[in-house]
Amino acid sequence: MDPVSLALGLAQFAPGIIKYFTGSEKAVNVAEQVVGIAQTVTGSKSPEDVLAALKVNTELAAQFQQKVLEADTDLQKAYLQDVQSARAMQIAALGQDDLFSKRFVYYLAAAWSLFAMAYFSCVTFWPPSAAGQRIADTILGVLISTVLGTILAYFYGSTKNSAEKTRLIAQK
Repeated sequence: MDPVSLALGLAQFAPGIIKYFTGSEKAVNVAEQVVGIAQTVTGSKSPEDVLAALKVNTELAAQFQQKVLEADTDLQKAYLQDVQSARAMQIAALGQDDLFSKRFVYYLAAAWSLFAMAYFSCVTFWPPSAAGQRIADTILGVLISTVLGTILAYFYGSTKNSAEKTRLIAQK
């Protein structure tokens, strides 16, 4: 079992670790750290034994949660380093003389926003046929939740705040 899969399995015992899995190489490093913590707490080496030990023994699961919280500072650093690369790219783009490159993110956000508004208007004022309604609903969902949500998250920097909110919700 690879470290990321095992770490995701361990997330049922420490839900706060989910926020660190961004799909990048850093996620593998974080997963290896989490798996190492679980192996130390349980005294098991195989992934299956680690998960089984935590499922059976609630005291071990509590110790695992405690150790993950203690290691949270290092996990936060790995998570923030991953996000930092996007900031560095934007700083480099803003330092260029080429106006298109400098403003590309804004052009992209404006184009997607205009497309989304045009689509919303078309679907609202010229409803699709019954056969196309499900497709229209799917596209609306993607535009609202993914495209516009990502644009807002990018410009208002809600990545960290959203991750913290997700962690708090998981605790309750």
